[in-house]
Amino acid sequence: MLDNVEVPEADQDMLLMVDGDIEAQKDILEIYKTCAEDILKKDRKMFDLMLKEGRITKEQYKELVLKDVTIGTGLGDLGILRNSGLEETEEIIVPTRKYEHMWIDSGGMNYGGNDGTQLVLASSEIKRKPKDQRRHKIEELPLLYKNQREVRDAKGKQIDEKMIETLSNIETIAFRDEQRITDNVYTYKELAEQYDINPEKMEVKLSRENDWYMIFEEREEEIYIADLAMLNGMHSENKGKVSTDLMGSTLEMAEELSKLMLYAAKHGKKIRVNATRETSYPMIKSAQKRGSIVVEEDESRNWTETSDIEIHDMVFTVDEKKMKEELEKVRKTREKRENRIQLPER
Repeated sequence: MLDNVEVPEADQDMLLMVDGDIEAQKDILEIYKTCAEDILKKDRKMFDLMLKEGRITKEQYKELVLKDVTIGTGLGDLGILRNSGLEETEEIIVPTRKYEHMWIDSGGMNYGGNDGTQLVLASSEIKRKPKDQRRHKIEELPLLYKNQREVRDAKGKQIDEKMIETLSNIETIAFRDEQRITDNVYTYKELAEQYDINPEKMEVKLSRENDWYMIFEEREEEIYIADLAMLNGMHSENKGKVSTDLMGSTLEMAEELSKLMLYAAKHGKKIRVNATRETSYPMIKSAQKRGSIVVEEDESRNWTETSDIEIHDMVFTVDEKKMKEELEKVRKTREKRENRIQLPER
């Protein structure tokens, strides 16, 4: 929504509706119309790419993509607007704090710079749903970020109920029912109890896109990775049930894991992990084959006495030099990928 058209003081007399240059006003209006069309095209291009990359759903696409570009008629310098024949919007977006600065003139009660009349400069073929048919309030829709991916870090009491709920949702999709341990868990202390770790030292890394997480605890001589889960990962229990940016999440998780292991190497600490044979165990064995880690302990057991899920209780040390090299490779791969699919500026 554009507030209104304001023209430099030196040119205002020429453009006034009374005895003004109507043709000049028409020229300026056409410039605004062209800009409005460009805004719609760039916005559509950005959301098309986000949809293709799996970063938003079709429903989110329809809710978020720009439908109209409008302009206000009040307190502006382009008098022709009121007689331009442009269609009025059916819905007026009113500033939340509209009464802090308002006044009354011949156009009625005004706020925020115009009298509330908005005209459509350009319109998309995707139409805005009536209010009573919309499934989301605007504050419930996901925010857009400049960075393609980000990781949330939390420790101890920073791990709130909302984050725990997200962890549980990922766990529900990624693991078998018998492996779920976060049901009826609401506080960080209850979560830590499930993993038998110190609640104040427990740390969580969670992707902003909510497609992977890692739970760990730094101890005096080791770092214990208590849990690691990713949607649609290799041998994921419910692979494909939800749409995710698999390559993006894989690289992001690999970078965070490499950073944690490099930290352990620099501080002379070992890594302890309970690896599921079908998921994280092959990843660890691959690192061992590359020489990035040296496995000191590897004992297998079943998840429970009646379960066929095989778990490997492992302890390994990290080769600092080789882990640095691996981290650099992951970062370069991520950088190339993000540059290739860089979103256009809004």
